[in-house]
Amino acid sequence: MVIIITKRDYTICRFVKCLEFCKEVSNDVVIELENNLDKIDAYNSIIITSRPERYGLKIVRESIGKLVIGSKILNSLITLYEVENGKVVLRNDHNIGVGIEVENNVIISARPLNLYLNHYPKLLIEELSIIQNLIHNNNLNNIIDTIVNTVLNERRSRRISSIIAILEEICSGNYEFIEKLPTHILDLLYSYGIVINNEVKKEILQKIINEVKSRVYPKM
Repeated sequence: MVIIITKRDYTICRFVKCLEFCKEVSNDVVIELENNLDKIDAYNSIIITSRPERYGLKIVRESIGKLVIGSKILNSLITLYEVENGKVVLRNDHNIGVGIEVENNVIISARPLNLYLNHYPKLLIEELSIIQNLIHNNNLNNIIDTIVNTVLNERRSRRISSIIAILEEICSGNYEFIEKLPTHILDLLYSYGIVINNEVKKEILQKIINEVKSRVYPKM
């Protein structure tokens, strides 16, 4: 879900949720257009803000530019500052880090252009989806890399991985196996919203299992 924090009635508000105040978000893309609010308590979200320092980031210098995703330049957002104090996950067209991962959230020092808020809102929504997909894929890769390393270490003493077997049981609906996972893997699945209490996003978990198997057992 896309949420825009604003007091104004932009055209884009016909297509996404616009709120004057918002205290908590989870698994959302949030654009802060009001600077006089307290910071949002966020979980696994993407926050686009002109005040990244409120989320623990250090502003290094001004860096006006456009976000770059792979070979694609996004036109609907203007970046504001180079930021530090976390893992850089987004850069602008000057190769400056403007998006930082902090506590499973991604904070982006940027602001949407009024042209896209009022006249081309669907293009802005499309570009927000591109950002969201990039962050989602990065999160999956982090999980997969961690599980692969754990499984490879496990196989030094065992031929068959119990971790993969547990994940397959969970994916089959046997949720009592969740607590049998190593704590660091379970924490990752919780932190990225793949496991929430006893609810599991099976499609994503199956994708993770398939990728882990292909790396650990390449001839299967």
